[in-house]
Amino acid sequence: MEPSLDPLTTLARAILGLGAGIVVPLGLAAGGPREGEAGRPLHAFARKLASPAAVGLMVSLVTTDPTLASLACTPWLALSALVALVGLRRLFARLRSPARADLGELALDAGYVYLPVGAAWAFVYRSDASLFGFTGMQALLTANHFHYAGFGACVLVGIVGRRLGPGAGLTYRAAAVLTTAAVALVAAGITLSHALEVFAAWALVLGVALTAASLVRVARVASGVVRALFAISALSGLVAAGFAAHFATGGFAHLDAVALRRMLFFHALVNALGFVGAGLTACLLAARSSPPPGDQGRKALSSSPETTTT
Repeated sequence: MEPSLDPLTTLARAILGLGAGIVVPLGLAAGGPREGEAGRPLHAFARKLASPAAVGLMVSLVTTDPTLASLACTPWLALSALVALVGLRRLFARLRSPARADLGELALDAGYVYLPVGAAWAFVYRSDASLFGFTGMQALLTANHFHYAGFGACVLVGIVGRRLGPGAGLTYRAAAVLTTAAVALVAAGITLSHALEVFAAWALVLGVALTAASLVRVARVASGVVRALFAISALSGLVAAGFAAHFATGGFAHLDAVALRRMLFFHALVNALGFVGAGLTACLLAARSSPPPGDQGRKALSSSPETTTT
């Protein structure tokens, strides 16, 4: 491994560290099992381990010793597997009770299951290994994809569904389906087929755009900082998704240095700080101030045309 890093690699690593140290703990705090749902003790245990495990990943990202890098990344792998177990337990519980298997909660569970995929790619990257022909920067970008589009966006979609309540509407349901499915399809397309990659990227763009519309609806019944954060999240999601579609058209595996720089600044960083970061922060603050979807929120949401869509 080179003792010094170019600025783009440093930025990509910083974004991954932000995902582990900030986004995942935010998602776990805001998207925990509700009263009576499966996995509550396991989820609480995962939340306690998240920050120490994230420190290990950060050490892995800054050390120049390959052996230490691999070892320091291992706790994050273990934590991610534990988070996935929580998601799977909730998913199986919902499948046994179809009445509880709404699309928002399924999206949230999928986000938990996506996390160890991102952690595995981080391990591949820090081990200087190769998987499906991906190594180096490609492995690092794939790790970021599953931490943000996989865990972050899917958990955000799920929590927004909780805020909207039973009247979420067709737009929201489409957002949940498209976002959840497209995350895996984008990765599969990058590996298997450029045509699939382009299709999946546009599906994800549409899913994020519809999520942004749902975030605007939630912002209408919020106030102050929470409303501003929801609005920032919605706008950032549109910007990040638009750039994702642009880059996917050319193929992520063939980005040159100029295109990679634009992608990291206008897609990855905007997604990290704006869409996912601001969105999850708003969800956490909103949940602490009022249980979703409070009586006032239900009344306001019911006046929206979208609420009456079936």
